[in-house]
Amino acid sequence: MRTESDLLVLLEELSSIKWYVIGVCEVKKKLSEEQKILNDGHLLYWRGKPQGSKQELGIGFFIHKRLEKNIVEFYSVSEGVASVTMKPNNRYNLKIIQVNAQTCSYNDEEIGRFYEDVHLASERVKTHFTITIGNFNAKIGKNTEETVIGNHGIGTRNERGQMLVDFAEARSLNIMNTFFEKRHRMPNVATLKIRATEFSLNIQNRYSLLDDEDLNNDKINKQFNDIIKEAALKVGGKNDKQSSSKLSI
Repeated sequence: MRTESDLLVLLEELSSIKWYVIGVCEVKKKLSEEQKILNDGHLLYWRGKPQGSKQELGIGFFIHKRLEKNIVEFYSVSEGVASVTMKPNNRYNLKIIQVNAQTCSYNDEEIGRFYEDVHLASERVKTHFTITIGNFNAKIGKNTEETVIGNHGIGTRNERGQMLVDFAEARSLNIMNTFFEKRHRMPNVATLKIRATEFSLNIQNRYSLLDDEDLNNDKINKQFNDIIKEAALKVGGKNDKQSSSKLSI
C-alpha cells in the first residue's frame, strides 16, 4: 500500500464487503505517523518508518466513516505495533492492537522488543475489551495441551511460535484463530500444474506394474482404483472420511 494506486485497489475491494475496522500490515508509507480522510469519508490511520529509512513493515487501520465519532485514540508504539481505542456505546470501550512482527531474519533481541511494544500498547489504556490482530510471523502448530491454543492449529511449532505461546500464557490471552476450523485453501495454478504432472507420472509408473494374467473386470477395476488412490495421495490428496473409495485433492 505504498502508492495511491495501491490504496485505490484496496478501496475497490472493500466496496464489495461489509466492514467497520480493518487492520493492515506492510503499509510502507514514508511518513512515520499520519491520519487521512479518504475521498469516500472513511479514515486511514498508519505508522511507517521516518523519511530516509528503509521502507518495510508499517501498520495501519481502515475505519469506517460511521465510526468516526466513536474513535477515542490512535496510538502507535513503533512501525510494528499500533492501536486504536474506540467507544462503541456509553457503557463499553474497545481497543484493537494491530501488529506486524519482523521476519526470522531478525534476531531474538529485536523480536523481544517487538513483544515489549505489544505489551506496552495493551497496558497503555485499560479497556473492557482488547483484541490483538495482525501478523506475528510465528507458527503455532497443533495443540500440545496449552489452554491458550484451540484444536485447529496447523503444522509444526517453531521458535517464534513458542515465543507467542509464552507471551499469551503470561498474559492470559487466547490465540483465537486456533479455536476455529479453517476452510481448505485451493492451491494456486502453478501448484496445480506441478501436482497434475506428478499425478500423471505416478499413474504411468504404477500402470506398468499391473498384472495381466487371470484378471476379471472386478480385479482390474480394483487395481486401477488402488493406483489412482496411491498416486493422488502422493501429490497431496486425502481419503474422504465418509468413503474409503473417494479421494479429494
